[in-house]
Amino acid sequence: MTKTRNQRYRLLLNGGIDGSTSLLYKFAEDKSLIARIGPTLSITRTTNSASYFNSGGLMKYAGAGEARFDHHPRTGESVGLLVEPQRTNRCLQNTNLGTTWTKNADATINLNQAVAPDGGVSMDEIVDAGGGGERTNVHAIQAITLPSAGTYSASAYVTHGGGSSDWIAIQTRLYDEAGSSYCYFDLANGVAGTPAGCDNVGMEYLGNNRYRCWISFSTTTDLIGELRLWVGVGDADSTIPASDGTYNHYFWGMQVELGDTPSSMIPTTTAVKSRNSDYVITNDVSWFNAAACAVYTEAASMWDCVATSQIVALTDGSNTDRIVPYTDVTRFARLHVSSSGGAGVSLTSASSSKYTARNFVKSAGSLRANDVEFYVNGERTGTGDQSYAIPEGISEMTVGVAAGGTTEPWLGHIKEIRWYNEYKERDYLDSITI
Repeated sequence: MTKTRNQRYRLLLNGGIDGSTSLLYKFAEDKSLIARIGPTLSITRTTNSASYFNSGGLMKYAGAGEARFDHHPRTGESVGLLVEPQRTNRCLQNTNLGTTWTKNADATINLNQAVAPDGGVSMDEIVDAGGGGERTNVHAIQAITLPSAGTYSASAYVTHGGGSSDWIAIQTRLYDEAGSSYCYFDLANGVAGTPAGCDNVGMEYLGNNRYRCWISFSTTTDLIGELRLWVGVGDADSTIPASDGTYNHYFWGMQVELGDTPSSMIPTTTAVKSRNSDYVITNDVSWFNAAACAVYTEAASMWDCVATSQIVALTDGSNTDRIVPYTDVTRFARLHVSSSGGAGVSLTSASSSKYTARNFVKSAGSLRANDVEFYVNGERTGTGDQSYAIPEGISEMTVGVAAGGTTEPWLGHIKEIRWYNEYKERDYLDSITI
């Protein structure tokens, strides 16, 4: 039976919570791993200095074993639990251009000239050296050796200098066959230029004339190269016709890491630094009803999702018996269910709502023997599936990563996870995901 408008309104007013809600985490509202209903989650991350933003838009650092409840750096909106895979920043002295960085005669570097994302006056200025004449190499350079072949991202926080230049560029050199990967970024209009030799590029406005800009690049055998930060005058144009010391921008928090997209900033000094993954788990599954259940998630990828990434995984400790809301390179919302006792099910939403950068998607799946339904942002996925076999031996739930804590990690935010101990009909799934 289709719900009336008033019935749907009452359901939404109550946040989709009813007597069958057996597990509820409101990460964005509560900023806690303590469930409103169900067991408290545990988190393992053995490294400290894991960054996130507070409600005032300042970057802060969490200690080892401390969950990060993040906020949008521009709006202050609480965006929930931040979960990320393990990453290592290969860029040394990433908040100090006066140390392991070099430059040539075209550029001047002035330290501690602007307010950084963490509130300190520690952004460094790169500016043309002045003196008249043409300047073509206004940049800072750091030599970086990569540990292995793969796809890496190079990123920096940048604030517009307020002078004659609107453009900066991030470049990596000597790592690939082309010899160079770069993209210019227009800080006045918030758009990326035409990339060259890059797998992907991106930029995000953080407020206060500040952006995070990045490129990704691949290398096979060439592991010794360099990162360059440029001041430019246009797309793919670094030639300053008459240098007068007014072509300037501020840089901070540079990062080179293995991964198609950048993760949260990892501060470094004289050595490379790693941030371990956020491994969030409970082994208490007493709330789960295998015969009939439903699951709801609201989550967003930090950037456009580029790999298979699990939002939550209810499993037998392996990938044999499991229920997993997730996404992959298509960025569509997906629901996968597998069972050692019968056929598995994979449903893919055709919704226009995808896991693109900071786009929160609501999904809900309902499951019982030979009957699975999946809704995403109020849209039904096909006609469901009628071949579902109930998973057996469920023993744990991991958040933002597959069973075992290492594969198919989420890189982004989770606002809410909710489970019900009964099958929910289609109109209910529609109501809670609109």
